[in-house]
Amino acid sequence: METHACYEAFASVSRCTSRLHNKGTSSDTTIRKQLEQIDVLQNMGISRHFDGEIKRILDMTYRYQYL
Repeated sequence: METHACYEAFASVSRCTSRLHNKGTSSDTTIRKQLEQIDVLQNMGISRHFDGEIKRILDMTYRYQYL
């Protein structure tokens, strides 16, 4: 059972990181989804491995807010 939980966690991270690398448009929906994915990574305790991607998304969100 524990192996299955680890696999599910890995699959979730894999989906999140592929979305974090998405260079799509800065729509409200895209930003919200990316922020939710950052939250997932933080809740899993592995966000430190994605500091660069997280900073890029937060910078993009800040810029989008003030356009």
